[in-house]
Amino acid sequence: MQDPMSELPKLLECVVLDHADLAVGHYSVRKSPLLNRLTAHIYFQVFTYLTGLKAQQRTSPMRVMNRAFIEAYNALTEKTRFPQGLDQWLGFRQEYIQIEHRSRQDGISSYNFWSRSSLAMTGLLYFTDRPLKLIGYLGLLMAAFGTLIGLGVVTQKLLGTQIVPGYASIASFILIGFGFQIGLLGVLGLYIGRIFREVQNRPLYIVRKMFL
Repeated sequence: MQDPMSELPKLLECVVLDHADLAVGHYSVRKSPLLNRLTAHIYFQVFTYLTGLKAQQRTSPMRVMNRAFIEAYNALTEKTRFPQGLDQWLGFRQEYIQIEHRSRQDGISSYNFWSRSSLAMTGLLYFTDRPLKLIGYLGLLMAAFGTLIGLGVVTQKLLGTQIVPGYASIASFILIGFGFQIGLLGVLGLYIGRIFREVQNRPLYIVRKMFL
């Protein structure tokens, strides 16, 4: 009962009277361990950068939604879900309502570090293929760096500079070859990412309301 039920009418009022599609509890102060708050902050920064979705921090599982939002959410066919991301992706009118967050009075939460890590990985994997692109860019960067080393070796040789025989050229070939391998894996990952998006089978558009 860290989220007291006495706060629920605030969310109901937002949906019923203010005509929001989704009302989500938002903590002004989250009474959780410092490490949990810190890792959550870092994660949401990374999530926003990689996905482009601005998921709010310090949100509560307590939420109220109208029938249109529920039907749109249930229409999604994917089995593994990350609610904070799907809320943003669906694009309905959302409101974040300040609610109280109480300290745990008894027991130990079963939502441990590994549970949070699993949820965090789900959020990243199911909403973006940007890490695959970054892998491809990293491979191309390594190949380019290896090429520069190779050009430097050739230039030094032409200028008559004494260099350690074989060391720089071997490093250059390794970087170029390894870089191209990583780059090709990145390209392969992009195709897998496209397949993944097709398998998710999300609708192209979400209709919030129909006027007849």
